[in-house]
Amino acid sequence: MKLKIKLISNIESFVVNDKSGKTLEDYFEQLVDSGTPFIKIGNKILQKSTIEYIDGE
Repeated sequence: MKLKIKLISNIESFVVNDKSGKTLEDYFEQLVDSGTPFIKIGNKILQKSTIEYIDGE
């Protein structure tokens, strides 16, 4: 699945091609889980608090 990710500090968004089989709902569950401040999306590890939005295509 292609995920368009926009970070709060960046003007432009970027696309990650995720081949893990996770759904957008799976990523939502990880984002609201307060157990860790980071999330792995595709080949990137991001700090959750820096993500403005994730758009699944």
